Amino acid sequence: MVESVSRVSDRRGVIVHEWIEKFGGAEKVLFQMHEAFPDSDVYCLWNDAPDLLPNVKVHETWLANSWLRKHKSLALFLMPATWKNLKPAPDKSVQWMLTSSHLFAHHARFGRNRDDIKKFSYVHSPARYIWAPDIDERGKGFVVRLISMFLKPIDRRAAQSSDFIAANSKYVQARIKASWGRDSTVIYPPVDVEYFKADHSSELTPPERVIVDNLPTEFVLGAS
Repeated sequence: MVESVSRVSDRRGVIVHEWIEKFGGAEKVLFQMHEAFPDSDVYCLWNDAPDLLPNVKVHETWLANSWLRKHKSLALFLMPATWKNLKPAPDKSVQWMLTSSHLFAHHARFGRNRDDIKKFSYVHSPARYIWAPDIDERGKGFVVRLISMFLKPIDRRAAQSSDFIAANSKYVQARIKASWGRDSTVIYPPVDVEYFKADHSSELTPPERVIVDNLPTEFVLGAS
């Protein structure tokens, strides 16, 4: 996907991210996106971690100044329309956008008459609220389930507007196909796998060393 974006990187582009929180998995992807395209502004619903990209122009939507900012489930129904009516900065000529989406960021557009903007979407997951409530407690409430009936066709249509879709895993790739009917390419997120391969035994505290030394030959390790 980066190569695809690079073909239009000589033109003005923006990066779109759901909302910015303290450094997490999606924010690491956002950080790497901006590393790849440092001249791009960032658009988000609201920014709760202004120190993450301190020297970057971050544009928030009207929801940032609303009480709904703290109530994502209640803001859910308003998010698609908010994303579809972004206002570009007056001094910017936007010709492509790169979205980081786990809810509705892939809906993003600058008004109705801006279909000329190329859209590249990196998908962490189709919205679990509405597509997989069986694995997401937030989707089990009556209000969210009711809203989901209306949001599913809207979300499926919006997914067709992306010129290229990347999934963060084969599992998400399958969910994209099942939910949106779209093919995608798997691009794994930026995880330092070499760190986990290295020997970190010297970093263990004495109590931790005792635990490790007393482990059986075979055991199950759970990380959460």
